[in-house]
Amino acid sequence: MQIGILIPGFSADESDWCIPVYLNLVRELARHHQVRVFPIRYPYTQVPYTVYNALVLPTGGGSYTRGLARWRVLRRTLALIEAQHALRPFDVFHAVWADETGVVANWAGEKLGIPTVVSIAGGELVGFPDIDYGLQNGRVTRRLVERALMGATRIVAPCDYSILMALDKLPSERGEVLRKVPLGVDADLFKPPAQELDWRPREFLHVGSLVPIKDQVTLLHLIAKLPNATLDIVGDGPLYPQLEALTHELGIADRVVFHGAVSHEKLPAYYQEARFLLMTSRHEAFCMAALEALACGAGVIGTAVGVLPEIGMTAPVGDVTALQEIVIGRTRKHAQLQRARYRMLVETTYTVKHMADGLVEVYEEACADFEK
Repeated sequence: MQIGILIPGFSADESDWCIPVYLNLVRELARHHQVRVFPIRYPYTQVPYTVYNALVLPTGGGSYTRGLARWRVLRRTLALIEAQHALRPFDVFHAVWADETGVVANWAGEKLGIPTVVSIAGGELVGFPDIDYGLQNGRVTRRLVERALMGATRIVAPCDYSILMALDKLPSERGEVLRKVPLGVDADLFKPPAQELDWRPREFLHVGSLVPIKDQVTLLHLIAKLPNATLDIVGDGPLYPQLEALTHELGIADRVVFHGAVSHEKLPAYYQEARFLLMTSRHEAFCMAALEALACGAGVIGTAVGVLPEIGMTAPVGDVTALQEIVIGRTRKHAQLQRARYRMLVETTYTVKHMADGLVEVYEEACADFEK
């Protein structure tokens, strides 16, 4: 197939982990299909290049633009897609994120007569005014999401949680174009340690940016209610000073270690030493950290968002008491067997190949439907 992928940002080369899951997806798709990737915002160049046999055609739009400048970037992207289609016609066009990328993909699909697939990939369907998160907060962004979803031949959501949110936003007749395709983890990079220990040294691990939507405040209050529990936090962000101060206020500074930002290829070592990943997010469209932990043999405990209810033990958002009860009641027996089960779940459902194969099925279905 001739596949076009429109995405806000993409790896500048094969060693750039801009958005790892989509670099892995392009690598897998390019094994059997002709793939052209159109990053709108990053990298900051308009010079084409190749990644894993896929042609990447950046538009150099920059990290963010408003008003007329934004529409000029999107129109430039559409012109580039049209020029590429004239050289080698696309069979299908896939937009990652149901916002401006989805809108441009649908423009292209309508103008060029090709089916479009739009993936829900972040905060498109939510709005949290108190922390200024989610595209439902703004009038323009809310309208972009609506146009992206209403114009697509197929809509893809990565988990049941996102499926339900999409169904809540869509007219009932649009529900029939919605498909679930889970994201996939690189199971060769994220895997159990070569030498497994009966007792892993890191009790609880948290991986994520230190930003309000991840709600590490709830995470730290949870640790404060668990005597002697230790926590390793991997990630950096604007909330670091506030969170570090909170560990002192709660009297847990000696039990919480902030490791800062860790490069993608070094993350497996942290998961491999952890017994459980703790995630207390207010929202996750999916949560790749949970899959990475599972692939390395760590259990997952967290709030009932994203894929967490499908693969781990969860409690309502912000409910410290319910999370505490889960942690206290977690099984401590047959650790080796539990880790093998976590890994088996990933291998049978959540690999990069599963993700790519699932999307190709959606592409083919969209093409068949479009031709009717």
